[in-house]
Amino acid sequence: MDLKEFKEVWKKEQNELISRIDINEKKIGELEFEKSKNEFDKYINTSIMGRNFALIYFMISILLASQLFNDELYSIPALIGGFAMLFSFFQHLPLKKPNYSLMTIIELQRTINSFRIHTLKYSKFDTGIVILWLLSIIPVLLKLSFKISILSNFYSLIIYSLIGVIAIIIIIKYLPFDVYKKWDLELKNAEKQLNEVRKFEAE
Repeated sequence: MDLKEFKEVWKKEQNELISRIDINEKKIGELEFEKSKNEFDKYINTSIMGRNFALIYFMISILLASQLFNDELYSIPALIGGFAMLFSFFQHLPLKKPNYSLMTIIELQRTINSFRIHTLKYSKFDTGIVILWLLSIIPVLLKLSFKISILSNFYSLIIYSLIGVIAIIIIIKYLPFDVYKKWDLELKNAEKQLNEVRKFEAE
């Protein structure tokens, strides 16, 4: 084999090697995109489902309040809890499942980042609204189901208030928005991995 033939063979092998490297890099990028997409998809679906349930909880509150409409001591708190849920529904109304097939890595990064900001912004509201809703409908349910008038009896009201305060303290102490923090950490890692792939592709 003369020098010219050797150079051609070497060049051909080099081009094939570069091509294989490009294909592998592309596959790595696609796998990382898919992994991050699946991670994000899990949380956006959960959030959208939670938002839709807030609307159902609102309707439950309206239904329960209507059954005790003439008893303002029970119906007004139930309405307040219900409208708090409606407020939560509208807070999360902008959440939409993206079309991943049209997204680039950068666009997925931006979408994840926007979701993280949204989730952290409203996490405290969500927890407070859930607590308020539960406290507002439990007396109504007890009155309708078991004829127990917690709010109509001073001593029962004191006991219920104490139990409510203890429950709130326990929830805040032992469940301090851990779910949201976990989501934020995992999505932050997904963003970081996507950024590494994007930098790698840019080199």
